[in-house]
Amino acid sequence: MAELQDIKDMTSLDIQMGGYAYMCEMMADYFQDLKKHVKTLKNDDYSLEIENINKAQHCLYEASKYLSDNDNDELSI
Repeated sequence: MAELQDIKDMTSLDIQMGGYAYMCEMMADYFQDLKKHVKTLKNDDYSLEIENINKAQHCLYEASKYLSDNDNDELSI
């Protein structure tokens, strides 16, 4: 991914935003793995933690959509 100072035009900006979109998707995927591990834990109620992970994961997927599609005004967080 280009350094921020390397952004000189729309093409380089699109590349940068696409890289950030990909990073958001990767982090959301990591949250999916985290959820799987939390669900295997015993001796406690982790429903609040699962709910918070779900919310964070949703926000990351929404951020990815915004970063990869600049013309989509219908997205909401």
